[in-house]
Amino acid sequence: LAFPMIVNLALSCELFLKSELPESELGVGSGHNLKILYNKLDDSLKAEVRMSVVAECGADDEWFYNALDRTAKAFPDWRYYYETPQGTTLSASVSLLLGISMFFNEKCKEEFNLK
Repeated sequence: LAFPMIVNLALSCELFLKSELPESELGVGSGHNLKILYNKLDDSLKAEVRMSVVAECGADDEWFYNALDRTAKAFPDWRYYYETPQGTTLSASVSLLLGISMFFNEKCKEEFNLK
């Protein structure tokens, strides 16, 4: 069950992050890399995301950035896991993915006045 959970969480995080970027930032090079997408956010939104995830996970900034490094390519890595060479080890932080998804879920609820 880990594969579909990680793939879907990573894709939702990617789409949420992309939804906050200006169209000019979505060209070549944005791809599926969550770290690149996160770093393209404006500084205030980056801080909001980081602080929310850190608080939700009971972690610190160092954990956040390490988890982001490990999880940056979760969508393509885990989506195509069965095509990777045998013995390849994958890493992703489910806590980070859940934290980012929950942050944007709350943001959507506020924006669309949902409960």
